[in-house]
Amino acid sequence: METALKEGQKIEGFEIITILPLEELNALGIYARHSSSGAELFHIRNEDKENLFAFAFSTPSMNSTGVAHVLEHSVLCGSQRYPLKDAFIVLAQGSLQTFLNAMTYPDKTVYPASSTNRKDYFNLMSVYGDAVFHPLLEEWTFMQEGHRLRFEEPGSPSDQNNPRASKLARLGVVYNEMKGNYSSMDSIAADWTFRSVFPDTPYAYDSGGDPDEIPHLTWEALRSFHQKQYVGANCKIFLCGDIPTEEQLQFLNSHFLKDLDRGTPVAPIAKAERWSEPRRLSVPYPATDGQKSTVFVSWLCSDSTDPVETLSLAVLTEALLGHDGSPLSRALVESSLGEDISPVTGLEGELRETVFSVGLRGVESENAEKVEQFIFTTLSAIEERGIPPEEISAALLSLEFSNREIRRAGGPYSLVWMRRVLRSWLHGASPWGNLLFVPPFTEVKQRIAENPRYLEGLIKKYLLANPHRSLVSVDPEVGLLERKEEALRSELDRIEKNLSLEERKSIIEKTKQLEAIQSQGDSPEALATIPHLSLADLSQEVEILDRRFFNDGIALVAHDQFTNGISYFDFAFPVDILPSEDYAWLPLLSRTIPGLGLPEMDYGSLSSLLAQTVGGFSALLHTSSLAPGASRSVALPAGILDLAGRDWLIFRVKVL
Repeated sequence: METALKEGQKIEGFEIITILPLEELNALGIYARHSSSGAELFHIRNEDKENLFAFAFSTPSMNSTGVAHVLEHSVLCGSQRYPLKDAFIVLAQGSLQTFLNAMTYPDKTVYPASSTNRKDYFNLMSVYGDAVFHPLLEEWTFMQEGHRLRFEEPGSPSDQNNPRASKLARLGVVYNEMKGNYSSMDSIAADWTFRSVFPDTPYAYDSGGDPDEIPHLTWEALRSFHQKQYVGANCKIFLCGDIPTEEQLQFLNSHFLKDLDRGTPVAPIAKAERWSEPRRLSVPYPATDGQKSTVFVSWLCSDSTDPVETLSLAVLTEALLGHDGSPLSRALVESSLGEDISPVTGLEGELRETVFSVGLRGVESENAEKVEQFIFTTLSAIEERGIPPEEISAALLSLEFSNREIRRAGGPYSLVWMRRVLRSWLHGASPWGNLLFVPPFTEVKQRIAENPRYLEGLIKKYLLANPHRSLVSVDPEVGLLERKEEALRSELDRIEKNLSLEERKSIIEKTKQLEAIQSQGDSPEALATIPHLSLADLSQEVEILDRRFFNDGIALVAHDQFTNGISYFDFAFPVDILPSEDYAWLPLLSRTIPGLGLPEMDYGSLSSLLAQTVGGFSALLHTSSLAPGASRSVALPAGILDLAGRDWLIFRVKVL
């Protein structure tokens, strides 16, 4: 991959800062800064026709009103150039987009989109860029997406026009979403894995919004947050794909950046002040009789911008927890202290500092300290006797698989690169600091080769001897949801009691205005602003995958594709030879087989063997039907194959 751009070159309002080869990605990295706005850009220039862009802003929270989350929703509700209520629904109707989303993280907000069509790509960029830099942010948008008060009809529909006869209610898209989030034990536990060890940083707040705090957010505060955070100097633009950098710089400069307010960049989040003593925390969740606790320990570990240390901790995590037979995983499952391993268990590497968490779900609340003691006893035993070499090999293989494998997971693979880039870039390091895998992975393997107890040293340093940790018990509280609803009802009744008649009429009038806006369609003039594709913009080429068939007693269908050195195998067994009454057992069979042992090898040993040799082993059921009158047999050059319209149990394996 080559480019005519040169370091130090000034082009389309940008200065090219760095150009570096990204050999393991078969790409070039082009790092640039826009001179007047201060916006920074990093382009992974490769031969991928599925181009992706993302506008990213550092948006650390200073409270739990959810301002970043509400703003993420609100900017998508009309902008200066595209004044539609929801431009993205209209845009998507005439788009070939392969990804279109917006995400609020604890420390950043990101707006990515992708397409395989060049014109469509720039259409998406045009609408997204105008949305983030020039949103309308009207009051009705804040009411709809954030929170609002309205009078609910207790009886007939006409009661809403009588404020004396109606009950006050609070609602809003983000407000309702986060009420649901706060009723889920797993969601609450996930938040507190890192909030518990970052008490004096922006991570201590809920960027999504606490339902008790969201009502304190005002329309004015939302607009102010946008004016301060969504400025050029606080914007990072990530690009990936084969569209030339020069073309994208020209588009970004002419459409958005040349007149954009520079503003002030948000300072990188500082590291947490380290504790001298561990802490304990109990967090309630709404429950019914019989529900139990989730108990976990979280440790604050390393600087996330250090790729070698972060990857070292990832290898350690995989060695301890990567499969059912891993030493810490197996010990937790067999401890009888809980029902299963908590889904919050693992390494969090997206924040300013890494956080390692491990725990159990389905624990009796009085056993929280027993869980902590068991975790430390197990870690001490593992550190003392050493991690089995085969588990280290399995961990290294797993990490190599996960970083080599190119696959879609809810979007283009370039989203993975985007997250790696932002992990270091938004915290003051270079965009490519955490992007490459081979150099730090080579260093980690070298350290393990030179020091066979390297991982055990990490256990001691970051876990056993690290006082900056928290024991968190997420405990069931029967009636909590009802009490919260009663408290909300009391608060709303108090607010309602103190409203003047004019304030009541204002709430009713604003509710009517919002409902009128929601019920009305966009004007033809507004709809005409959205760019669409025409038939002439569509490619006439049909991509056909090469396929080869063999039939030497067992049918084989092969596809030759670039897979970055990974081979994928599906072993399909027909199940339509079974009687129909046996079909009810097939889902259980498919879920059970990958987790079973063998006659002379228990599940833990087999799980360890699989982890050392393959990148994945799973089972799934597949069924298909035939068009009326079609034959189940398929005539191919390799022979007559009885493949179509059948039911299969498929075992899927991937290997290097």
